[in-house]
Amino acid sequence: MATYRAIAAVSDAIAHLLQSQYAPQDFDGIPLQFHVYLARDFTNSPMDFGVSVFLYRIYANGTFRTPPGRLGPDGRRQRHMLPLDLPFLLTAWARDASLQHAIAGGMMRVLE
Repeated sequence: MATYRAIAAVSDAIAHLLQSQYAPQDFDGIPLQFHVYLARDFTNSPMDFGVSVFLYRIYANGTFRTPPGRLGPDGRRQRHMLPLDLPFLLTAWARDASLQHAIAGGMMRVLE
């Protein structure tokens, strides 16, 4: 069962997945960055080339709900799971639109 650190782990996992599938030759050898962003990063220090991963909302999934506290084999109640929806904003950063579009396409290919 996941802990309270699961949300941060998902954010980091998305950035690491994109980084692991990044091939510089696909983007004219330009080194791309892959970072989890805070809201202030969009204005204070946006990157020149890469992908930002921004979690902009967290809410409980209304469709998949688990019964509260199942009984474990030892007779004790287990903590129930809280299924969450985590919508992310992934932004492609580059100095020109065609490279931004190429980065976005590569990002979508990896996520698919």
